[in-house]
This record gives sequence, structure tokens and C-alpha cells, in this order.
Amino acid sequence: MATAGDENRHTTFRHYLDAVGLQDLAGAEAAGLHTSQWYALSLITLEGSLSSSATSPT
Repeated sequence: MATAGDENRHTTFRHYLDAVGLQDLAGAEAAGLHTSQWYALSLITLEGSLSSSATSPT
């Protein structure tokens, strides 16, 4: 059974996710990118560039 503390943690986490999402939307808009481009750029930056063979279907 969920307690009041569990509900508070759930609400806090949801607020955090919404804040991160809004920050990313603002970042994409400021950079002149679509949000999917912003997230793709973030992943590429995190993982490093990909070779053409890594992006082609097998």
C-alpha cells in the first residue's frame, strides 16, 4: 500500500521530469532545432560520433 511519503516522492520525481523536459524544449528552441534533433545531438555528444556502418541497417 502506498504511503503519503511514496506519493510525495512520486510527485517530486514528476516535477523533476517536467522541469528537465521544459529545459530541453527551451534549449532546442534557443538553438533553432526540433526537439528530436536536440535529443539526437545530445546522444551523439554523449556516445561520440558514429561510423557510417554503425548507422546503416544490417
